[in-house]
Amino acid sequence: MTLSKVISISKKRSSLALLMLLFTMQLSAASYRVGVCSSFSDPAFDDTVRAAISFSAAAVENPLLLNEAIKRDEAKDKKEYEISAASAVAAEKDKPSYVEKDHAAEIYEIEPVFLNLPEAQLEFVEKGDGDAVSYIMALNDLDELVFFSKFSYGALEELEIWINGSLEEILFPPLDNSGYFKLLSSFFLSRWRGNDYSIVRFEGNVPYTVESDGNEVEMYDRYAVLKNGSHELVLSYPYHADFEAVLETPVSSAVYFSLEKDDGKPLFISTLPYSEEIRLNGEIVEDGYVEDAFLPFSLSIGCEGYETGMIQGASNPGLIEISLLPSALYEPDYLEIAKKDFYSNLLLTLASFGAGIAIGFVNDVYSLDYLVPLETLAAGISVFQLIRTIDGLFKYRDALALGI
Repeated sequence: MTLSKVISISKKRSSLALLMLLFTMQLSAASYRVGVCSSFSDPAFDDTVRAAISFSAAAVENPLLLNEAIKRDEAKDKKEYEISAASAVAAEKDKPSYVEKDHAAEIYEIEPVFLNLPEAQLEFVEKGDGDAVSYIMALNDLDELVFFSKFSYGALEELEIWINGSLEEILFPPLDNSGYFKLLSSFFLSRWRGNDYSIVRFEGNVPYTVESDGNEVEMYDRYAVLKNGSHELVLSYPYHADFEAVLETPVSSAVYFSLEKDDGKPLFISTLPYSEEIRLNGEIVEDGYVEDAFLPFSLSIGCEGYETGMIQGASNPGLIEISLLPSALYEPDYLEIAKKDFYSNLLLTLASFGAGIAIGFVNDVYSLDYLVPLETLAAGISVFQLIRTIDGLFKYRDALALGI
């Protein structure tokens, strides 16, 4: 591919120049728009580019690129002001005053824009035409245009990266067939954040999280971005001992580690009412006893007619006691229902005791044999109703205590 101008038809060049005058850069105050296009169609490669851009940099930190973006925004502000001022003068209104914005204080977040260019435009970009690149950037409101081109020479393949019409990098696929992710991430990282950062690959025996100097590190697959220098690393995984190390970046190879499994400790679980639906970290617990309870733990206890109890912990207390609440407590208008049930049962209890006393009094006076069974029945109903009243009282109390 050559950098020389290849548009040979003067009408095309004139039309292109005219269109460039109609489209100006319209940068969002805190957005750094990166257009992405390629000379080949490969959805898998596009996904790799998306992942590499997202992983390598969230915002522009490179001072040179930042200054260029700030200058473009300042130029845009002045142009908008000139248009506004001219409109005011034409309308015979007071000319507005110019208010300068502090773009240097803004964060320019990277916003990738994947372009599906028409064949004619793509042809100009492939040939490195500066006018075509400027036109496409203006048309799509871009700060930067990234163009990929791939070539094969027998078994050898190379990937060219063009930035704003200039060839910036040539990449060759890794011998381990790991793809272009790390190579692209390294390129974008260096371009947008500078040379003070490195990509580190971690290889371990279990899935893991990484902390660097006390802060959790965002990972993509096995890769992390770390600032060059010394870092105190802690790699961890549930139920395993932490792996701690001091790492000097940049490093030339992957960081290899192995986490050893922790020894669990016994845990007793007592529930009220008794439950056979106890799960510790998703596994059924029999008889409320776990011989090896690994940390951290998540405990779930269920029982028919009761709300599920949930407990999470980072330490083993040895014994956990939990009381489940009846599901009825969470039904709509439960307080009003409990109140009515209590007073209804109280009235029936008083009525049954009154009836029993009356029957007993009549029997004592007249000694009627057929009243004896009725007196016994009234006493039984009174006791039964008293039990219901006491039960209703406790339900009413629980509803009041929970504020339902």
